[in-house]
Amino acid sequence: RRPPRSTPLYSSAASDVYKRQVKTQNISEVYKDASGDIWSITDKSLDLYLYGKNTFKRFDTGSRPTFVTEDHEGILWIATESTGLFSIDKMTAEKRNYLFDPADPFSISSNNFDATQFNPIVIDSFGNLWVGTLNGLNYYLKEKDVFQRLKSSTNNPNTISNDRINTLFMKGNNLYIGTPGGLDKLNIGDFSSITRFAGTQWFSPLNQYSLIKILDFGETESMSGLWGATTTGMV
Repeated sequence: RRPPRSTPLYSSAASDVYKRQVKTQNISEVYKDASGDIWSITDKSLDLYLYGKNTFKRFDTGSRPTFVTEDHEGILWIATESTGLFSIDKMTAEKRNYLFDPADPFSISSNNFDATQFNPIVIDSFGNLWVGTLNGLNYYLKEKDVFQRLKSSTNNPNTISNDRINTLFMKGNNLYIGTPGGLDKLNIGDFSSITRFAGTQWFSPLNQYSLIKILDFGETESMSGLWGATTTGMV
């Protein structure tokens, strides 16, 4: 009998992309994009597997990617632990890094994300991005290449309930925002009005409203709505 064919193992010593010495090469996750290409997520990079060449192309991110998604134009968007937001155009290999700049009010509100966030980047029907960081929500207008920051204000109920964004969910023209302060809803056509559900339309007997995940349970003749995972149960 012929021996079974071995599967190639890619490591710092085995592949050209990993020749450069780094502290660790732990692959935390694998992402498959819309065209079927495979990306490995490491401590400080996103690596594209090149079919036919049996190797990888590295895109350094400086810190661990925590979330990857793809927009309608095939651009990848990457949230990282401490080095901001990245975009990668796979066709041109162009990589851009979006960082918080205290001197620029149109920069992203924070460089920080973490792996406990669920779906912190969503794309609306116009192709624009909504990015939830650990310090504020951001609307990225691609045509103008600027961010609009949305922050919480204790004295203004028409703002998001907390600056830490746990999760985002887009349904139609409404963006649902989960924070440690509860569930908020924003109509993407009107940034001036944000609805806070905690304590107004949603009442917790334990007064705990931290929302960590939102899922759509679909549309039926009798009901429509969302499921929310909280620190004290489902709503």
